[in-house]
Amino acid sequence: IAYRLTFAARWAALALPAGAADGVMEINQTLALAGGVVAGDAPGFPVSLDEPGSYVLTSNLSTAALDDPMAVTAVVVSADNVTIDMNGFAISGPTVCSCSTATSCTPTGTGGGIEVSSLGVSGLVVFNGSVSGMPDRGVQAGPNARIYELTVSENGNSGAAAGANSLFDRVISTCNGASGVVLTADGAAEAITARSNKTAGIETGTGAVIGSSTSHGNGGAGIMAGSGSAVHDSTAQNNSGGGIVVGPDGTVRGNAASGNSGAGFSTTGASLVTENKATSNTGVGFSLSAGSGYEGNIASGNSTGTITGGVSLGPNLCDGAVCP
Repeated sequence: IAYRLTFAARWAALALPAGAADGVMEINQTLALAGGVVAGDAPGFPVSLDEPGSYVLTSNLSTAALDDPMAVTAVVVSADNVTIDMNGFAISGPTVCSCSTATSCTPTGTGGGIEVSSLGVSGLVVFNGSVSGMPDRGVQAGPNARIYELTVSENGNSGAAAGANSLFDRVISTCNGASGVVLTADGAAEAITARSNKTAGIETGTGAVIGSSTSHGNGGAGIMAGSGSAVHDSTAQNNSGGGIVVGPDGTVRGNAASGNSGAGFSTTGASLVTENKATSNTGVGFSLSAGSGYEGNIASGNSTGTITGGVSLGPNLCDGAVCP
């Protein structure tokens, strides 16, 4: 019996793809150059993942030394329901960015870090690592994605982007050549740190939730959320395009916006704005659309006023006194 079990175990091991163990398939620089991470993966970059399942990095991946690194993506995912554990490793490329509210990156191109082959590829999970120096996006996922415990920095386009029903959690996005984190439709972005990105720090489409996040020194708005979105317990500081901007039918609660170029808070439709603080912005503290209601907010030291527009639902504090 022992012999039969040993033989079966050896046969199962032989049947696994190169670098596979216990159903988890390895990706590293050597395997990437040799090819065969999965059956359809050709030698060299990109590593092409056309089978659902779990993958783990066992070394850093770099495209910087390739003949044309600006046009080569490190990992392309064409199957639904792929999970990539970066295992603390990094994916890197040749791009370098200056870090300020006017961030610029060079060289730029079409080569990304981890990208889906089409925006319809669903269920990508990426976590526990970093992506930097890629000529295009750090991470581009489709719908139903989860991107968490990840650092994306100095990429030529946005740091990380995902489609509808996706979750960003504990993502640090700094010094990228477009927005830091982009969620194209409903979903959630929690515990995000976005700093010195060229455009918005955090950008979402309709029906999203943004919470417990900070956006500092970005070239566009700190946080820009689409219609029907909720922004709570977050901060926006020293951004060039205003602090927190929310589309129609939004909820804005418990946030702070300070030192931004423009309004601390802006709404573009009927939204509820409560218990926020706007200080030392170069525009008005709160620029609210006619259908917005507000209560319990503080506006102090803003260059062009305290609260404009909207309908007061209760007391607010304006430059140290109850607002008239």
